[in-house]
Amino acid sequence: MGSILSSRSSHSSPRAKNGLIYSFVARGPGPQVVVLAEYTPVKGNFKKIALECAQTLDANNHSVTYTRDSHTFNFLVEDGFAYLVVAEESLRWIPFAFLALVKDDFREKFPGAYKDKANSLNKRFRPIMKKHMTFCVNRPEELDKVANIQNQLDEMKGIAWRHINKFMDHQERLEDVFKKSGSLVNEAQHFQRRTNRLKIYLCCQSMKVKLIVLLLIVLLAVISQKLYRFFMKKLT
Repeated sequence: MGSILSSRSSHSSPRAKNGLIYSFVARGPGPQVVVLAEYTPVKGNFKKIALECAQTLDANNHSVTYTRDSHTFNFLVEDGFAYLVVAEESLRWIPFAFLALVKDDFREKFPGAYKDKANSLNKRFRPIMKKHMTFCVNRPEELDKVANIQNQLDEMKGIAWRHINKFMDHQERLEDVFKKSGSLVNEAQHFQRRTNRLKIYLCCQSMKVKLIVLLLIVLLAVISQKLYRFFMKKLT
């Protein structure tokens, strides 16, 4: 769930009956954090402390919990937005289940909230935050069921991805074999072409030699015949 920073504050915060005390959605974790929507069923200085914590967050996607005066300040940072809920320290996993619900609804309803002004989404999103806060505290057994289903889905996804990775590895090995086979075929074809060209070249050379020999034979025959006639004339 992230690192836990324990510290004491001089401000005491009243306990909420439902265990979830204060929540906000903010743009830009860090020094320039801007709260876009917030909800709390009780009064207290939670926003001040939460903003102090939010200003120390980096922009990387992560989750983190700070603890102050027996309360946890739970942050979920994703894609440039910070989702916070303050809860009683006795609540373990419920705060992040709540933040997951808030994040999903916020991203669906306000995908372009990168330019909205401070508190400009209170009217539209505060009722949704209240609904999720009430649901998470009053019906934790439903969250258990959802968490179990999600864990099963994650496990099934993991198994599916492992099989897909094995299949892809097998495909890559087959592709390597096909590439090597194709390379061997290309080399064989290239060798065959070179062999054919060599055969043609040797055949041409052989024909040239034969023609030269034939010409020499004809030339010798002609010369021999002329010499024979010359000597015959001399004898007569």
